[in-house]
Amino acid sequence: MSRHLVIARQQRDTHTSMKATGIALAAALGMGLAALMALLIVTSLLHRLAPLELGPFLLLLFLVYPAVAFLLGVAAGQLAARPWMVLLVTPLVFLVIVAVWYNETALVYIPAYTLASAMGLVASRLLRRLLRQAGRQEGGSRGVS
Repeated sequence: MSRHLVIARQQRDTHTSMKATGIALAAALGMGLAALMALLIVTSLLHRLAPLELGPFLLLLFLVYPAVAFLLGVAAGQLAARPWMVLLVTPLVFLVIVAVWYNETALVYIPAYTLASAMGLVASRLLRRLLRQAGRQEGGSRGVS
């Protein structure tokens, strides 16, 4: 193969890879934006319903936000997003939440939310791998019968 063809193929592969990364990044940011909007609406409604009560906000901080972070990781795993995108988008989403509704002491929870998101990503990928292996075994057993 000529040197020019090899260079052209490498450039095409690089361009395709960059395009796929851009699309995946846009999908990850879109998921993060959707989660952010949902959380802002829920937090805003809670603030209007119970403006001086601390309980609902602690419930959000300790249960709802980690669950949403985990679900973001699961969704990213199902969409085959790159792990670094999830680990970048999750802290950004919760930085906005903390900036809008909490004070700087809530920043210490962002690493925990990022860990919850990473756990969701790993769980989703493991489930996909198990389902794929089960499908291969099922297809292999059909061929034997």
